[in-house]
Amino acid sequence: MIGSRSKTNYILNKYNYRAKKKFGQNFIVEPNIINKVVDQIDKDSTIIEIGAGLGAITQAVAEKVKKVTAYEIDSDLVEILNENLKEYKNIKIVNEDFLKIDLEGLLDSYNQKVTIVSNLPYYITTELLTKVLLSSDKIDKIIVMMQKEVADRFTKNEKGKDYNVLQVMAEYYCDVKVLTKVSKNNFIPVPEVNSEILIFEIKENCNKVEDEKLLFDIVKACYSQRRKMIISNLNNNGFVIDKKQLLDIGIDPASRVEQLELEDYQKIYNLIIEEVESQ
Repeated sequence: MIGSRSKTNYILNKYNYRAKKKFGQNFIVEPNIINKVVDQIDKDSTIIEIGAGLGAITQAVAEKVKKVTAYEIDSDLVEILNENLKEYKNIKIVNEDFLKIDLEGLLDSYNQKVTIVSNLPYYITTELLTKVLLSSDKIDKIIVMMQKEVADRFTKNEKGKDYNVLQVMAEYYCDVKVLTKVSKNNFIPVPEVNSEILIFEIKENCNKVEDEKLLFDIVKACYSQRRKMIISNLNNNGFVIDKKQLLDIGIDPASRVEQLELEDYQKIYNLIIEEVESQ
């Protein structure tokens, strides 16, 4: 299997390939970790993989499910993938930047919800997860490996200085749990930090709002200047709200963003919707 250390080194040497820093490439070389990912996937699932790399996860998942569509931005890797995975008729390799694809259109082309799998390049974690979460109504779960420091923000209760809009989005759409920790020594080349695999289970019956874009515009406004009071941030970003209105819904206008919960953003959303509808 590709996901072993010996096989990975064999492929790298055979094709004289070296990991490219610009793509954040670190290849997983621990089959036990890969198997833990596969164990979380139902055999009837349709899989979209983001960043196939050398195909370690791609191959292992394809052994279990009916269809895998694997996106890889590096055309050199796509050639390697096509050669080494050519016997798998249920794998489709796509040489595209996943951040630029029409994800809604892609998901609409399936007749079932899909599972997203990825060993996320650290430099696009936020942008990529944001894109995927905004299409989560057509997704069953997201299984992603990411830098441990980033993963901790999704699983710890306290809202420290690194807590941001993406964590609020994840709380809104998902139940998040840790699958396993991954030592940096389980990659070639060895990255500077350890990783963690998280499972984002999309909530079936969460308290969703009608205009999700507006909700997250409100969240972004509150986070625009973290040290300022939320009422200032809201007003400075076009949401005209006075202190009494916030007090009436149980929110202290002098609060900083770290003091707000998801329910508070939804209360502010409802307040703004009521204002619009009364005009």
